[in-house]
Amino acid sequence: MSRPIPPRRAARFRRYTALAVAALMAGSLFQAEPALAAPKPSGARHTPPVEADHPVPGKALRAKPRKADGLASGPRRAPHATWPDARAAQVTLPAAAPGTDAGKKAAGTRAGRATVAPLSVPGLPVRLLADRVTTGSTKAQVRLLPHDTARGPGLDGVLLSVSATGSRSTSSGARHVGVSLDYSAFGEAYGGDYGARLRLVTLPSCALTTPKLPRCRTTTPVAGHNDSEKHTVSADSVALRPAASAVLLAAVADADGGSAGAGDYTATPLSSSAAWQTSLQTGDFSWSYPLTTPTVPGGLLPKLSIGYSSGAVDGQTTTSNNQSSWVGTGFDMNTGFIERRYKPCGEDGDWSKDDAPGDQCWGYDNATISFNGRAGELIPAGKDTWRIRNDDGTRVEKLSNATERANGDNDGEYWKVALVPARHGR
Repeated sequence: MSRPIPPRRAARFRRYTALAVAALMAGSLFQAEPALAAPKPSGARHTPPVEADHPVPGKALRAKPRKADGLASGPRRAPHATWPDARAAQVTLPAAAPGTDAGKKAAGTRAGRATVAPLSVPGLPVRLLADRVTTGSTKAQVRLLPHDTARGPGLDGVLLSVSATGSRSTSSGARHVGVSLDYSAFGEAYGGDYGARLRLVTLPSCALTTPKLPRCRTTTPVAGHNDSEKHTVSADSVALRPAASAVLLAAVADADGGSAGAGDYTATPLSSSAAWQTSLQTGDFSWSYPLTTPTVPGGLLPKLSIGYSSGAVDGQTTTSNNQSSWVGTGFDMNTGFIERRYKPCGEDGDWSKDDAPGDQCWGYDNATISFNGRAGELIPAGKDTWRIRNDDGTRVEKLSNATERANGDNDGEYWKVALVPARHGR
């Protein structure tokens, strides 16, 4: 029988054991430096040899120029963006002989100007179409202002003024003229059918002196038209007043399309009709967009939509028979289908030696249907009449008409599906 160890000796033993284990673990943290080769007499240390590269002989190559395909690589011509120079010119408006039909027309009417040839203003892309009166000729002055002046009231276009000159012209009463501006030289200064959207507007006379005031930037449309084939924009009737109160016209583009008929050039609002979602577990991204269908009596409208799923594309492999749908890879627009099933010819009970082992034969008259959220096997219910296995009132007919249905089938076979509304009571 062994004697028990005294408590004091046991405590010293545990303490010494702990110190020994700590010293052993601390010593394991130190690593000795590996032995090195003896230095050479020169004092340089030995280094392992470095494998030298073996260059391969070659020569500089030049890239072959791309063959010309005959297509234009840039604009075919420079755009027409030359603004007219600032200048002024006068033109004499003739008077009609007394007793003529033109003299009897009222001033300012388009009928009175129908037989009058337009007068070109010398040196300016402007023509005037005047009403003939019996009171004598009139002189009109047209002044084209600098393009920078038009930017003062916040316009990007042409600014011009039309007025009457001479005491005789101003004392005989205000006449009216039609003003036509040729924009063929600057009709392509901006994009979006800029020339075809031009129209003439009037501005207050203060637009030349204080263009920053809001009341001086007010534009008033003038009745007229834009001839995009002749590249002219016209005002039907403009009053000839003295130079102090001359009519100030501006050719500006209509933001709503104007007579160009090319749509609206404002920002297109975003549509929120499409829906999408992402699976946080698989990373699958799905997107769907509903399609609008024409209305029919009874409100029996099919639900059509285009859907996309990235998971359907990720699951395809090179060993499977991958075929895109009729709307694209990853996209689907299920409009419904009726499908027949076939079996190997060796299992249909009517196999012959002329049939290849891989041939598929029609074992019996069968079909399955899937459309508009309904699916199931079709069961014959009479001559050319079928019902879905879980009958919900849908009437399915198998018809044939080779004369009217040129669908490529030997007898023009097609299916007709009709939804029969459920009846409640008698």
